[in-house]
Amino acid sequence: MKIIKVAIGTFFIYLAIMSLFSGFFIGFLFFLIIGIYLLTSQSNNYYRSSKSYKNFVSYNFEPNQNYINGVDNLLNNYGNTPWNLMQILISINSYILAKLDGKVSKEEMRSLKESLTEHFGSSVNHYLAKESIDLIKETLNYESNFAMDYGIFNCYLFENYVLADVGFSEKQNYLVAFFLILYEILYKNKLNHHKQSEFLSKIEQYFNLPANVIAYIKNLAYFAAFNKNKQYTNYHENYQNYNKRYTTSYEDDLQRAYKLFNLSPDATESEIKKAFRKLAKDYHPDKYSNMPEELKQQALKKFQEISAAYELLLKHTQNK
Repeated sequence: MKIIKVAIGTFFIYLAIMSLFSGFFIGFLFFLIIGIYLLTSQSNNYYRSSKSYKNFVSYNFEPNQNYINGVDNLLNNYGNTPWNLMQILISINSYILAKLDGKVSKEEMRSLKESLTEHFGSSVNHYLAKESIDLIKETLNYESNFAMDYGIFNCYLFENYVLADVGFSEKQNYLVAFFLILYEILYKNKLNHHKQSEFLSKIEQYFNLPANVIAYIKNLAYFAAFNKNKQYTNYHENYQNYNKRYTTSYEDDLQRAYKLFNLSPDATESEIKKAFRKLAKDYHPDKYSNMPEELKQQALKKFQEISAAYELLLKHTQNK
C-alpha cells in the first residue's frame, strides 16, 4: 500500500512539473499539493515524517506494518505521550532481551513483569506493559529471526519520537531509564547468552554513550537488581548526582582503572579480563551475604568500582 501511494504521489509531481512547463498554473498547484500529500502522509499518526523512517530502512530491515499499527493502537488506547511510548518500547525490548537465548521461562516472564511494574507503577501501566509484550510475542511468532532487528528499530523510535519530544533534562532521565531497566532485567535473571550481550552492545553503540556513563548505569542496575528497597524512580536526579561526584576526564578515569587493576596502559584484553576475575572474586557481594551490613555495603561499592573500571578498560582496549 505504501509503495502504491509513493508511486501515485510521484506521478502527480510529474504532472505538476508538466503543467508548469505548459503554463497551466492552476493544474501545477493542484497536482503539486496532491503529490506532496501522498508522499508525506502516513496511514497512522505515529510517523510524522517519512524522511527519518527511510533513513532507518537503509539499515536493511523494514518492520512489519502490523507491528507499527500495533504500537499506534497502544498509543491511541493509553495516550499518545513520550512517557507511554517509552514504556511500550522498554517493555518490548525487555522481552526481546529475555527471548534472545531461545526461550522465555515462566520465572523470567514473572520477573520481567515485576521489574516493569516496579518502575512504571500503576495498574494502567501494568496493562500497557502486558499488551506491549503480547504485541512483540505475536510479531516474533512469524519473524523470530528478526528479534534483534526489532529491538534496534525500537531504539530508532525512542530516539526520534521520545527523546526528540522532551526537554534536555528529561532526555537524560529517559535515556538512563531505557538502559537501566534492560540491565536490571539482565542481572536479575542472570541472562548471559552471547546474543543478549550482543544486543545490549548494539544498543549502546546506537546511542553512542560514553563508557563511563554506561558503567554508571550498569552499577546502578546491578544495585537495583539485588536490593528490594531501592528507590530509583528519578533517574535524572541520580544521573546529575553521579555527574557532580564522579565525572572526571576520560584520561583520569583510565589512569585510575589501570591502577586499580595493577596494570600498565599497554595491557592486553586477556590481562584485563584476568585481573578483573581475580578482583571480582574477592569482592563479589555473594561472598559477603552473611557479613554485617556495613561490610556488605563496602564490598558492593568496591565491586561496582571494579565493574566500572573493567568496562572502561575493555572498551578502551577494543577501540585502540
